[in-house]
Amino acid sequence: WLAWIPWDAVDRFLAEHAVWVGGALIGLLGVIVLKNVLMAVMSPFMSPLSERVEQILTGSDPDTSFSGKRLVYEFVRGLRLAVGNLFRELLWTLLWLFVGLIPVVNVLSPVMIFLTQSFYAGFGNLDYTMERHLKRKESRQFILDHRGLALGNGIPFMLMLFIPVIGLMIAPPLATVAGTLSAVKRLPAH
Repeated sequence: WLAWIPWDAVDRFLAEHAVWVGGALIGLLGVIVLKNVLMAVMSPFMSPLSERVEQILTGSDPDTSFSGKRLVYEFVRGLRLAVGNLFRELLWTLLWLFVGLIPVVNVLSPVMIFLTQSFYAGFGNLDYTMERHLKRKESRQFILDHRGLALGNGIPFMLMLFIPVIGLMIAPPLATVAGTLSAVKRLPAH
């Protein structure tokens, strides 16, 4: 029943494009992993920034003292969140890559991959605030309830990362401050 498929043409296409497609997939995987590792590693630095912004915004007096225990907690929470999000992000990205193989709707694939990346970047940036108020599962539910907030934070973050060198320096703190400003307004009172 598959006799109608021009297998010679499929074979030639795959042979001619395998290197390019494979390179693009490896590059995409590298960007996804690098972004998540960057966000986990930046957690101990972005969390105090978020805390200071919240303090200025609300007039509260959070504990801003440095402790090794707190540093480890923030790193482990950030790493656990990043690993969980990495698997979800890879699953969605693979789905959109497969959608990219369908003619006509394939034009949506790059857009949806970018939006997926942006959503999970926004999630990570917002979590620097949520880690002080919500448990990890509550944090995930908060983001699911505020998807637009995560996208609104993640899209500019991802676009800034396209700026060589400077983007890596300015995107994390700007997205952290923006995420803190927007999350504090929406967090349930504790």
